Amino acid sequence: MKPTTPKPRTRLHGFKTGFWKRNTDFKIATWNVTSLYRTGASQNLADVLNNYNIKVAAIQEIRWLGVGQLTIGEYTIFFSGMENTHHLGNGFAVHRTLVPYIKEFNPVSERISTLTINTSPISICIINCHAPTEIKDDNVKDSFYDELTDTYEGINGNMIRIVIGDFNAKCGRETQYFPCIGKESLHCNSNDNGQRLIAFATSNGLTVSSTTFSHKNIHKATWRSPDGETLKQIDHILIKTRYRSTIHDVRSHRDADCDTDHYLVISKLRSKLKSQSRLKDKRAKFNLELLRDETVRKKYESEVKKELKENSVQIEIDVDLDWEKESNAVKKAAATSIGELKRSRNTWYNDVCRIAVDKRRKARDDFIKNNTQTTKEAFIRERKICKSDLQREKRKFFNNILHTTENDHTQGRTRNFLRVIKQYKQFNPIWNAIRDQDGQMLMEPESRAERWKGYFEKLLNGNMPAQPVTHVEYERPEPYVEDVSLDEVKKYGGKYVDLSLTKQRGIGGGGTTEFYDMLELTTVPSFIKSQRIQRLGHIMRRRENEIVRVTLEWKPIGKRPRGRPRKRWIDVVEEDLKILGVENWRETVQDRDR
Repeated sequence: MKPTTPKPRTRLHGFKTGFWKRNTDFKIATWNVTSLYRTGASQNLADVLNNYNIKVAAIQEIRWLGVGQLTIGEYTIFFSGMENTHHLGNGFAVHRTLVPYIKEFNPVSERISTLTINTSPISICIINCHAPTEIKDDNVKDSFYDELTDTYEGINGNMIRIVIGDFNAKCGRETQYFPCIGKESLHCNSNDNGQRLIAFATSNGLTVSSTTFSHKNIHKATWRSPDGETLKQIDHILIKTRYRSTIHDVRSHRDADCDTDHYLVISKLRSKLKSQSRLKDKRAKFNLELLRDETVRKKYESEVKKELKENSVQIEIDVDLDWEKESNAVKKAAATSIGELKRSRNTWYNDVCRIAVDKRRKARDDFIKNNTQTTKEAFIRERKICKSDLQREKRKFFNNILHTTENDHTQGRTRNFLRVIKQYKQFNPIWNAIRDQDGQMLMEPESRAERWKGYFEKLLNGNMPAQPVTHVEYERPEPYVEDVSLDEVKKYGGKYVDLSLTKQRGIGGGGTTEFYDMLELTTVPSFIKSQRIQRLGHIMRRRENEIVRVTLEWKPIGKRPRGRPRKRWIDVVEEDLKILGVENWRETVQDRDR
């Protein structure tokens, strides 16, 4: 039978690849979770959102410190909180299939944040809000709506703007507010927060979509009092009246449990996601710790010898083919004898935790459906048991880590010891933004480019030292693979071959000779050219005002040592490409597929 030819990837992040448009129905939600600063709360949130197939969820009262993003399960949480107090804070939980379409996350304050999604023909901007409660002073409410108005009006460009969150506002069914509100609200009359929300919606041409869809009253309520007697609809979704047909349905789901008094509110949204190009397959990571075992190491050495014998390498005939044979032999032998390394995160949140959370959810459902003293006591009891189980499992997990780390340090397993220390060091959230000289966050590409420009001008235009340090190159013998101490070496073509796999080949210095002969060839392998062009293409396809494009053609200024020309980055790149024999590179880099 003739083997089939591998086909290119046609799906990416759950959607088809290519340059055509695709209609996509996805769910956006809003949920006041009361706090994610509880043991197991973030993992519980990710599980619930995944069960309901929610792509984007606006979360209120996260109670995390600072600004950043964190990946938990299938979701990446973008959050904005206070600096020193675990209070308030909001953000977005975005499913991994939608993360590549996120253009920008802007943390305005601990009560307001925005998220921009790259859709076609125009983008979608979601504004997440958490308004003050009804009993707050009017000055606090006025300050919030002034900030919300500034945020709404500060969104540049033509976008579908969706305002979503916990407004603590009861919107009634008063006829004078039609058509800003619908006829399907849970309440008959609006409270003070409701009138403020309606005034904001009217002044900006918005429709309160959460009051326009017909459902049972139990599916309209979004908040339930602790005694179970009072129901309110205070979480809302607003959209520009022109685009109100984009939202198909809005309703709350009582059975979603995250240990909060708010219900999960889900909206069905129809839009078109922009196309994305095909991505290369991710490289495999092998479990190199198994090479410490003598049996596994000998099996790996025999597999490498077998693969190299079947595919003999002949230098100076076809360097591209020779490299493919070498690389495939090492990786195939590693996959056969060692196997890939499977990473897991948050392993402390195991089946015991999920069973405890599920029991709490069932007790909560019974309390919601049958509001009696017995069901209330059962729910309180299961809630305490769940909290105790989560804390016990987490404590047990980290105690085992401390015990294992101490053994690694005592027995000299430095690599494992340092890896665990690095993995569980103090949490430092990732954040794709920079601060200006006044400490303000800069999110816009133009603002960040200006900030980097000013930084490098100050850094590179300083005074020259009286005795400049000269660079001296010393002659050294040719390196051997056995002498290199790096954990991982990047080979040509963006393909990685771990150094441990190369050292354990079992063929002595022969491997060093083969690799070194390839480096001594006068013919440059094609994968070197393609990688240099590919990297340059990423830069040249950027906007002209972005920092990498500006730096590429930026003329250096200031004093230089005598005999040292003022070369731009583009000049150095052109010299390297000339050595590689690359021609017409400006036309080549514009083609994304080349």
